[in-house]
Order: sequence, then structure tokens, then C-alpha cells
Amino acid sequence: MEEIIRFWNTNFTNIQMARIKTKIKTSIFSISSYSCNSFIRVIRVQVLFFGLTVGGLQAEASEIQFKTLELEMDSRDAEVLFRKEPYDTSSFPVAVVDEGKRIHGRVEVIGQFSRNFLKKSILIKLDEGQKWQGNKKISLKSMSTDLSYMREWLTWNLISSLGMVSPRVEYYRLNINKQFIGFFLFIEWIDTSMFDRLGLGKDGEFYNTNDETYCGDMSPDNQNRLQECWAKLSPKDKDYTSLKKLIEGINETPVEDFDKFLTKHFDVDSVINWLVVNTIISNGDTYNKNYFLYFSKKTGKWVVIPWDFDLSFGRNADPVLPFPRNILNDNYTYFYPPELGSPNPLKEKTLKNKQLFNAFKNRISHVFGITMERESQGFFEKLFIKDKPLGGFAWFRPDEFQSRVTALENIVGRDLTKERYPGSKGEPFEQQVEALQLYNQWRYVLLKKLIFDPT
Repeated sequence: MEEIIRFWNTNFTNIQMARIKTKIKTSIFSISSYSCNSFIRVIRVQVLFFGLTVGGLQAEASEIQFKTLELEMDSRDAEVLFRKEPYDTSSFPVAVVDEGKRIHGRVEVIGQFSRNFLKKSILIKLDEGQKWQGNKKISLKSMSTDLSYMREWLTWNLISSLGMVSPRVEYYRLNINKQFIGFFLFIEWIDTSMFDRLGLGKDGEFYNTNDETYCGDMSPDNQNRLQECWAKLSPKDKDYTSLKKLIEGINETPVEDFDKFLTKHFDVDSVINWLVVNTIISNGDTYNKNYFLYFSKKTGKWVVIPWDFDLSFGRNADPVLPFPRNILNDNYTYFYPPELGSPNPLKEKTLKNKQLFNAFKNRISHVFGITMERESQGFFEKLFIKDKPLGGFAWFRPDEFQSRVTALENIVGRDLTKERYPGSKGEPFEQQVEALQLYNQWRYVLLKKLIFDPT
């Protein structure tokens, strides 16, 4: 019972209690006889409780907002920050101005391809003991490699709508010394504190695929090269036993039993949603890099967290072309099949297993607005909670998608020409937006045919 009270206090502290229309007049008679651990477990997913969205996972994305972040720096440092050599690792003193208070730290350039553009992605590391909106680090992506300024936000919006474990993502107008620098995308730093905030605990094992070796594909050839293919972010040791055992199990389990294996070892929805998102946005730049794995000791399950979406919604890299055409080129496609991207047994066996492929199809159908899925409910939820649709319904249906893109276009297009450091030269913004809209129309029709009527 003490665990339940702690859960209650933690999750309802910051909720607008005025929205509660139903007071709890009946006793919690069944809770005392119901396993506390089971209660905590079923509440882990976001649920609708008396009109409130609560729980460990992200709530559905709210309306589009563009916030403002004010920084103060030495004027010369502010100029050098964006104009210095791409791989210069120097950092500069900075102050984040928040509600009249100054939070001090240092700012540096981050990223790979984006370093080569004038408008660079930056990371602010706050001084010891300092936090901004609960964050010790402030990561701001320049979006220079995506001239629509929409692809990454759209993808994270879909991910959040589906209730996946994911960081907080928001648009920001960045001002330095009260001068508008440009639009940036704030992405919460992914670390164990994020997992703890989302109800998965901070004492789990956290891994990231190495995006320089391209071998985080879980294949038998690479399962003995784990330290080369994966970075263990937490705990910071060299014990890869759990990851090795997981990858061996993935490779040894036959396709016909893979649904049972996945249910035992993974948050199944995290895998299904990962494949669904990659399929919808044509994200082939993954499966051997650009994703995280987290093992939660609280749930006893592995969770997949996707990453890096600038090459999506039809865009492709072309390593033959010189910079910046290797990233900003005309190689625009919409016709990749669901199994696109590098080989990976987790992906392949999930799509080949009958039960898991049906779950994949149902989730695609849900996001397309064809058939609606409902959130799964445990014993306690069924007693008090109305049946709730899964988030993300009709997200990719052309009318819904187009309205979302149009809303972004109206905001970004208005101030884009005022950016101090434009991301890069390329097709006009209006053409970039049109390409996104056309991708949605073509991809929607193609996937309906490939997945639901493959004859």
C-alpha cells in the first residue's frame, strides 16, 4: 500500500487537479488485495484515469509550439561558435536566461554532417548543480541537413503519439545576446535520468550502437565484437554479458517461436513501433546504427529507442557526391518496402513471424487511420478506466499529415529568412514542404498496397 501511495503522490503532483470530475468516494478495497507490484506494472503505460493522462510514458503530442531560448555570451565567442573550423572541439562560457535568472555553463558544437554547415548543432553543459527545466544538458539540433526543418520533429511527434519511450522534443527560437540565430530542435539528452523519469528506473543497462563501425546489427558475425559495435553508456563498465546473451537469443530462436521470445525479453510495442515508424518514414539509415537499447531492471525487459531522422521521408544520402550534395541531393524515393535498410535479425524475424507481423500490420493500419487499436488494460485499469484508443490514430492519413505540415510551414516559413546562419543552400523552402506532402501521398498508397494487398 505504501508503494501505491508513493506512486499516487509522484504522478499526481504536477497534474491539473481541477480536471478531475470524479472524486474517489469508494474505498480502494481491491488494491490492498491486489499485488502492489502488479499495480505499479499495469500503471506504467499511460492510461486515462478520470479524464487525466498519467503514467510513465510520454503523453500524446500536444499542439505545435515554438518556444524561445535566450543565451548570453561574449559577443566574439558567439560569432566564433558558428564560424570556427567544423571539428574544433573548443567550448565557450554561456548563460541561459530563464525567467530573469542566469544559469551558467559552457557551449560547444556537436554532430557530424551538421558541423560542416554554418548553422551548427550545439550542446550546452550546465555547471555542476545547475539545471534548466530539469536538464543538466541542453542539446539543440540545427536541422541544417533538412531544409524543410520538419522531418525530425514529425518523426518524434509520431513516436511520442504512439507512446514510445522517447525524449522530450520541442522547437525553439534561439536568441544569443537578444539576436535571433535561427530555429533549433531541443531534444532531451538521452540518459538514465530520462528512463527514470519515464518509469523505467535509472539502474538499468544502456547501450548505443556505434555509428562509425556500422555493426550494431545483432548479426552472428558481429555478436563477438560487441565493444567495437556498441558503446555501453551505463553503467560505465565493460561487462557486455546481458547484451551478448540477448543477441545470441535473437539469433538462436527460430522464426515460429520469435513472438514468445520477444514477449519474454522485450517491451514488444517498442520493437513493433520501431519497425512501423521506420517503415512509414522510409528510415533505412538504421538497424546497424542510430538506435539505443535499454534494459530496465524494473520491468525485466529491453526497450528500443530510435534515433536520427534527417534522412527520412524520402531523403537519401549519396556517398559518391561531394559535400553537401552527399546529403542534400535529388535522390528522393518513396517506394522502399517495409524490410528496407541493413539486415538485422530482430527486424527480419519480427516481420517473418506470423503473430508479430499481424501486430505490425495492425499498427500500420492504426497509424493510417484504417482501423483503430485500443490500449491494452490490466486488471486494475479495467475496474476504473474507460477503454482508450491507442495514440497516433490516423497520424499518416493524408488529411491529418498535410494539416500538420501546413501548420509547421506557416510558422517556420514566416521567420526562416531572418535566420542569422542559414542551414544551407538548396531548393526553396516551399519546394521542400511540397516534397514532404507528395511523399506522404505516394507512400500512403504504396504501403497500403504492399502490406494489405500484396497480390
